[in-house]
Amino acid sequence: MTSSRTWGLVSIILFAVTAPVWATGPEVGPDRIWRGLALATVERRAIPLVYESPGHVMARESIAVASRITGFVEQVAVEIGDVVEKGALLVALDDTQIERSIAEAEAALAAARLDMEDARRDVAKYQALLEKQTGSRERLEKSRLRLDLARVEVERATAVLRSLKAERVYIRMVSPFKARITGRSVDPGALATVGAPLLHLERVGQQEFETRLPRRFLGHLAPAGSVMIRLDGGTEWIRAIVSHVVEVVDPNSGTGLVRAILPEALTIPSGTFGTLHLTVGHDDGMVVPKATLTLRAGVTGCFQQTADGTLRFRAVRTGRNLADGQVEIHSGLNGDEELVVDPPRLLRDGDRMAMP
Repeated sequence: MTSSRTWGLVSIILFAVTAPVWATGPEVGPDRIWRGLALATVERRAIPLVYESPGHVMARESIAVASRITGFVEQVAVEIGDVVEKGALLVALDDTQIERSIAEAEAALAAARLDMEDARRDVAKYQALLEKQTGSRERLEKSRLRLDLARVEVERATAVLRSLKAERVYIRMVSPFKARITGRSVDPGALATVGAPLLHLERVGQQEFETRLPRRFLGHLAPAGSVMIRLDGGTEWIRAIVSHVVEVVDPNSGTGLVRAILPEALTIPSGTFGTLHLTVGHDDGMVVPKATLTLRAGVTGCFQQTADGTLRFRAVRTGRNLADGQVEIHSGLNGDEELVVDPPRLLRDGDRMAMP
């Protein structure tokens, strides 16, 4: 019985030792020979000389919403950060005073019209009496003067009523376009005065990147041309279209204003900082795929395959990260090496690569 259990245990151990390992990536054998490694060749090419200019994101169109009449705020329908559609209610004023004024103006106009009709009847009456030679011309002239004054009063009352009804439109303030609320300085119950800002809005989907460039670089840009932008904290490049190049240089800084339109699909908070990358020339240099770089004992480098298949760690000094995923190499390589892509964590200097 004991012998059977022993042979069963030995069988399990032998199976565990001899069973194949189904690797999903590069693997190394006991002889430190690696299989399945991918290689990339160092490339020499013209590398763009880039000037980096700091700037910030801003809305292409922003407005302050202010009241055109004085009144108490009854409702504020939005909060900072809200996105509203065109025509959406923003702020409503208390309409009690304006409606009272309209009612009074309508009553005044009705009274003026009654007085004008009464004056018109007097003119007709005294005109008829004068024609029959039973009335005086003096009374006729006085009645005509009264009619003229009544007409003037009707015109004045009509103008007052029209003006008040026009002000009624300003009771409700609505968004002129699809917008994001970026500022609010009013609450219900506050007194809104003419011209005092209540809200600040930015048009949604219309953003620009603004920066200033030295005079010598302004000639590298033209409206409708493209530039590359990277936002602070971001890793992706954004292609923007130049919209403004102001070649009138600031005498103090020696720079000109540049703006570039960002893609509408992006939603970036205004004020976000970033850097505009402008190509101002080219220089010869070496580049390697970013995936070939690794860190060993705090040193940045890559693993080179030598002619006999030995893998050697080469410390390098890197430069800029380029937009196509390549990294500029300043020193440490000659320019014709073959490098391991995505070096495994267990890869060591002196390991070998299986030769075909």
